[in-house]
Amino acid sequence: MKVCIIGAGDVGSFLAQKLAKEDMLIGVIDTSSVKLESLSLKTNILTLNCDVSHEDCINNCKDYDFYLVLTDNDELNLAVALFIRENWKKKNVVARIFKPIYNLLCEKLNLQYINVVESTVSNLNALLEYPFAGGVWQIGDIIIWNIKLQQSNPLTGKLLKDFSPLREKFNFSVVLIRRNGEFLIPKGSTRLLEGDEIYLATDREHSREFLETLGIKFERVKTVFVLGYSRYADFWFKTLEDKNITVKFFHPLEDVCQEVGSKYPFIEVYQAFPTDGETLKAEGLLEADYIWCLDETDEKNIVTAMFVKNLSAKRVGVLLKHPQYENFISSSGIDAYVLPKKVTASKIYSLLKGEDILEVIELAEEVDIFEKTFEGGHLPLRELKLEENEFVLFLKRNTEILIPKGDTLIEDGDRLLILRKI
Repeated sequence: MKVCIIGAGDVGSFLAQKLAKEDMLIGVIDTSSVKLESLSLKTNILTLNCDVSHEDCINNCKDYDFYLVLTDNDELNLAVALFIRENWKKKNVVARIFKPIYNLLCEKLNLQYINVVESTVSNLNALLEYPFAGGVWQIGDIIIWNIKLQQSNPLTGKLLKDFSPLREKFNFSVVLIRRNGEFLIPKGSTRLLEGDEIYLATDREHSREFLETLGIKFERVKTVFVLGYSRYADFWFKTLEDKNITVKFFHPLEDVCQEVGSKYPFIEVYQAFPTDGETLKAEGLLEADYIWCLDETDEKNIVTAMFVKNLSAKRVGVLLKHPQYENFISSSGIDAYVLPKKVTASKIYSLLKGEDILEVIELAEEVDIFEKTFEGGHLPLRELKLEENEFVLFLKRNTEILIPKGDTLIEDGDRLLILRKI
């Protein structure tokens, strides 16, 4: 397949490199020669330094099968995507947008799109639903949680192979482990340690009972503090009104406070700096269930999060724009984060591959995920020959997604989703 990526930002560059590894021919267009320089050295990636709004530039893109329009300008993305589809009669065109107002336009025009803000807010709401987790992903009826192991957790200190009795009662699997900044492929001989971040998959139906068995409290979030303002915060507020949650918003600028107060009367608005410890404590910071730092600037969010964490806030999350801060967040004591660019890359990748299940590439850039169709009669999973760095995440049989165990019989035509450490 030949894929044209218009826009070589974090998302475009990440997708270009990932797809090139799958032996696709990738073309990348951007006005920045600096962004294109590192990509031009990669195998299977062609780069073009020009302005796609100019006809002589875009006409170089005719001979591709799939188009991803990923600049930071909504209007340009929509115009280019429509030009490609209508003038070249291309069916596979996806535009990235930020402004929710364009959703309806895309739907009326029958144009495929990814709304970054909307997708990120979905992640925020998932973290409100499961506040004990550092990340939440849903694939069909399967939920994956990112959980940091405490000493009191029944899984801490045990070998994965010791979980057989528990797996007889609950359908679950540890699909990935992050230890001291490195990702490990789980094996039966792997011992889970205090401080490990584990990616734990289970079925939604029995999730509450399973969590209670692990000693994890499944409590509803009642109060949220929002520190800072951004388009992500603004759209999130629209979804919170009917959730029966007390929302307290803090910002130093009077005009921002007036705007939020007039648009969202259910929100308690306070004109104060997010590092005004006295005001935050007076308004119930220590009793709040979740603190979210949602400014437009990563550095402000990180500093604010560390400040309120130092005040003994229960759980603190941050909005991140740049992936390079991920490792720092994981070791800083901050409880959760949302990364719009990774969410976007994941959703675009799943659209391109035609499989929602592949959205789990959000888990980590250090791992690769590929699909393999099993051929060979019937075979217990434990007898399947895999490489040392590979692990079967899920099994897809017809329309059903299963978490396989060692004695699960794989059948002809089953599609295996396999995780591989790069």
